[in-house]
Amino acid sequence: MKHPTVVLYGSGSKKLVSYFVQRNEAYGQWVARLLDGQFAGNFDLHASYKQPVYYIPVRTPVMSLEQAHRLGISSPAHLLGGVVPIGYLATKVITHGLIAENAHKPHGWSNTFADVVKDIVLPGFSVFSREDAIQAASHLLKGGEVRLKPALGRSGRDQAVIACLEELDYQVSHMDADELRTYGLVLERNLHDIRALSVGTLLLGDKHISYYGSQRMTINNQGSVEYGGSDLFFVKGTFEHLLQLVVPDDVRLAMTQAVTYDAAALYHYPDIIASRRNYDVGQGYDQDGNFYSGVLEQSWRIGGATGAELCAFELLQKDPTIIAVEASTYCEFGQEGKVPAQAIIQFDGIDSGYGPIKIYTMLVEAHRGSPYASGS
Repeated sequence: MKHPTVVLYGSGSKKLVSYFVQRNEAYGQWVARLLDGQFAGNFDLHASYKQPVYYIPVRTPVMSLEQAHRLGISSPAHLLGGVVPIGYLATKVITHGLIAENAHKPHGWSNTFADVVKDIVLPGFSVFSREDAIQAASHLLKGGEVRLKPALGRSGRDQAVIACLEELDYQVSHMDADELRTYGLVLERNLHDIRALSVGTLLLGDKHISYYGSQRMTINNQGSVEYGGSDLFFVKGTFEHLLQLVVPDDVRLAMTQAVTYDAAALYHYPDIIASRRNYDVGQGYDQDGNFYSGVLEQSWRIGGATGAELCAFELLQKDPTIIAVEASTYCEFGQEGKVPAQAIIQFDGIDSGYGPIKIYTMLVEAHRGSPYASGS
């Protein structure tokens, strides 16, 4: 796609100052530069745009293929992110199956995908009612603590670790009933000393990059644990090229699980259109010291790692002698500290809901040579 009009789709915030909104606007301007286009801000259905239009959904839109085609989205080349035909397909609940055949489930639910990926995810269930949550938790608690994750939760917010049914009942009773029934929640084996890895691929224009790396957690201004950034290693090409890297065994396992999950998702949900496909993989130990590794969830929208993705894409496409890039994103809370002089800043201010936040990207290193010979 040459010289597009780049728009944010589904953007908006009721807060006076939103890091989320300003960060996404920074992404939009960056993408417009990379595609040699112009950034036109938030999409307006009634506006007349110079064609072609390139969309950046800030949340994964729910629409049929027919609706997507009417917008001009007929392939992954037309957007940065993805669209899904049913809302819950954009959430972590698709990762797990139901506790029983007669369990509550939303319209259109199928266990086929969950059955296919059950060996590359952590032990767990997706539930859409209090009764099924109790049944699933009763089963999982026999093996130790259980992590409760609302489907619509982001950045690790709103999760809880439960050790008994009373704690589960308390958590579920405080959930919105319509949200539980429509989107559900995940109950999953809780791991200790957990390491969160990221594996992803991105199509921008007609070029692919793919990557692996690890996530950092931090403490937000409210005292809760939250996503704090990612350290990522990028190469040109698709997942096929990423799998050629020489990497440690634990990274190889995460890569293989993510790529398997990705292929299964695209096969079993053919109405999904996605150019950015990111997968979180958790690795850690249960209470008995057993090691687990499994895909936690997918992300088919721009997110916390997008700054590093755009940084790497820009370098890899600009300089043909660069064959790999290391880049990091940071989400830092609080007033202390200054953003490094070489940082690419997406937000540095006081969010009206979360308080002072700094969101920025750092180039770590650009590699020349062959990443396939020595790995990283």
